[in-house]
Amino acid sequence: MSSWFVALADSEGAGNVAARVRAEYSDVREVSHPSGRPWILGNWTDSEITVTRTGEGVFAAIGEHALQPNRLAGVGTGLFHRGSRRIESPTGSFHLIGARRGCVRVRGTASGVRRVFHSVVDGVTVASDRADVIATLAGKEVDQRQLALLLLYVVPWPLSFRSVWSGIEVVWPGYEVEFDRHGRVEHHRWWNPPPAELSLAQGAELLRSRLVDAVDLRVGDKDTVVCDLGGVDSTALCCLAARSSARVVAVTAASPDDLDDDVRWARETVDALGTVAHIIVDPDDMPMTYDGILDISDRFDEPCIVQVNKSKLEAVCHRNVESGAQVRLSGIGGDEILRVSWGWLHSTVRTHPLSTIGTARRWAAKHRYPLWRVGLQMADNQSYERHLKKVANAISSVPPRTPDPAITWGLGIISPPWLTGDASEMAREAVIDCSRNAAPVSRDRGLHQALEQLYGAARGARLCQQFARRIGVPIAAPYLDDAVIDAALSVRAVDRVDTRRYKPLLAEAMTGIVPESTLHRGTKANTSAAVARGLRQHRDDILAMMDNSRLAELGIIDPAVFRQMCEQPLLIERHRTSLDLTIAVEAWLQTEKRWATRPGLSRESVPS
Repeated sequence: MSSWFVALADSEGAGNVAARVRAEYSDVREVSHPSGRPWILGNWTDSEITVTRTGEGVFAAIGEHALQPNRLAGVGTGLFHRGSRRIESPTGSFHLIGARRGCVRVRGTASGVRRVFHSVVDGVTVASDRADVIATLAGKEVDQRQLALLLLYVVPWPLSFRSVWSGIEVVWPGYEVEFDRHGRVEHHRWWNPPPAELSLAQGAELLRSRLVDAVDLRVGDKDTVVCDLGGVDSTALCCLAARSSARVVAVTAASPDDLDDDVRWARETVDALGTVAHIIVDPDDMPMTYDGILDISDRFDEPCIVQVNKSKLEAVCHRNVESGAQVRLSGIGGDEILRVSWGWLHSTVRTHPLSTIGTARRWAAKHRYPLWRVGLQMADNQSYERHLKKVANAISSVPPRTPDPAITWGLGIISPPWLTGDASEMAREAVIDCSRNAAPVSRDRGLHQALEQLYGAARGARLCQQFARRIGVPIAAPYLDDAVIDAALSVRAVDRVDTRRYKPLLAEAMTGIVPESTLHRGTKANTSAAVARGLRQHRDDILAMMDNSRLAELGIIDPAVFRQMCEQPLLIERHRTSLDLTIAVEAWLQTEKRWATRPGLSRESVPS
């Protein structure tokens, strides 16, 4: 199982909850309050945790960091003394936990890759980084309405960030939770996006510095590091790692699609570096998408769409173990903080109208959108509440052939054709209910879209990290570090919106580190060929998974419609994401059922 923790306030009831934790889980480690009562319980390695006790309180950092007690004392004190001055985020990705005068505060990360949940167990407030841990301790049930929502593409904020367990609250990214021995619980915002004031050159210098620190932290004194080597984001991390004394092994997964040029660019990079070992995995040597979906047993605290590639991910993880690597560097999150979405046009047209109109014309021509439609969306000023109501009432199972460019708050919602009428209505009502009090992530539409996409990437990265750690080589995602995100978002939007260059901020930052021959690559691989191949091979497995569907038992999907759609040749083209989401939720429900019904099953016996 991956590392996990629960945090408790200094109360008499904490001992009872701690006893329950020890009864449910094996190899539980513990850190006490100054009073001797249990404070943090869980499972972690010595390298992941630092604890310090000061006159201000007791503080702990758990995760990827290099905080020594003195530095942690200063960072931890900021939990309880927030000023107006913006404080630079420490390098790494970790949870920060503090206790002072009977109060406890737990903070995750700005991206949400380090999440925080809380609920009440035996009358005691419990915070944790795993919702399933709290669900086990408190006996929580699955929220069926949230399950129905998770089958939709795309689930709008903040519904996308709710727990799948009833009665368990999620702390939003950039917020921390404070609770005390009396049951008082409050959420406080600790992170805001930085002012976007830097030029491209200034931002590139800052991003370069932060990425160097982030990669150096992960490489440290390790003997062997494995790096994904595919797109430009992973290429940058690989080249940064190659500067160290560690043995660097780059892994590129070849695609069955002849137009996929990842291998060509990867070879050029490795040849230019000259010090990196390179493994190219032939597509015939790798399991296909949907392989192994009938054997899913990994337990996550929410459905995980990466499960459709379960066998492929396992194969890669085992190769990492065989290489002797102690960590794997992944480019997850690079797209979300470096690639510019359509929503930024709505932002920059109000500050730099002339340059934005030129950009809009080029984007419209590239994607074959009528310019007048782009202009209407750039001029739109509807509220977020109105946007949510509009998309709720327009939920459809038919993907539009020519969707509007997403310059508004977000995309429309597509439901799978096999969603039942009752489930579809339940989802619609959930979105409408949410609209009455929901606020966007940011009033700036470009920033709103960027952060919402970042939260989605962090969610996937978090579950991939849980998966990989079970096999043996943890995944690090430097682009999701708070310090790296701050650097990327510090650049003026108008300088980042450039249709003539691909990720100009990263290209500027990596000048002199990434070989010149690959520095300005402007292509990105598409995985649809591999998915179509996997569907042809494993269509029967997908149908077999639904023979005893839990989603059907709950009245959320119609298995007959699912089977009919699965047998159609256009499924991948029109309903690929809906298919993957359905498999992910179904696999998660079946795993939960097996875990709950097997007698004497300990938490550690379900790998995750």
